[in-house]
Amino acid sequence: MPPSPSEWPSAGRLRRRAGWALLGVVVCGLLTADEILANHFLDRDGVVVSATVSEVHSKRHAPDTARVTFRTRENREVTITLGSVGGGVEVGDEITVVYDPSRPAGNVVQAGRESDLFLWLGLGMLSCAVYGAINVRRAITHPDGWRGPVGPPDERPQWITRTP
Repeated sequence: MPPSPSEWPSAGRLRRRAGWALLGVVVCGLLTADEILANHFLDRDGVVVSATVSEVHSKRHAPDTARVTFRTRENREVTITLGSVGGGVEVGDEITVVYDPSRPAGNVVQAGRESDLFLWLGLGMLSCAVYGAINVRRAITHPDGWRGPVGPPDERPQWITRTP
């Protein structure tokens, strides 16, 4: 059963919801751009090295993560946790990683694998955009809000009355 007219949101509330959704799209877009730039710099300037897997953490509904150790060009040992490693990786395995020489512990990915972050940021942007579009449409089609003037059925606007 639909809510009663007194429970419907006002146009101002719909516009605020649309504004929050727009902010969500912008934030997800900026995070996606940052991830794209980081991957671009790794493709351009990244150093490919072999890393040894010291720990593997498997999760039921999430990609495996692995703690790996590798040596930089300067022979500095770096230990980091890689999210989303390929399946079948076990402790003691050698995997190939690409790291940023200016931040060896900060930007490292397994060679040949894309980050799952793109998927989640894309879904976040899509859901925020859809939510915002729905609320913008509602605010435009109902400038007085969904509450509108409520009176006897013959005086109600068409969008409040139910037709069989």
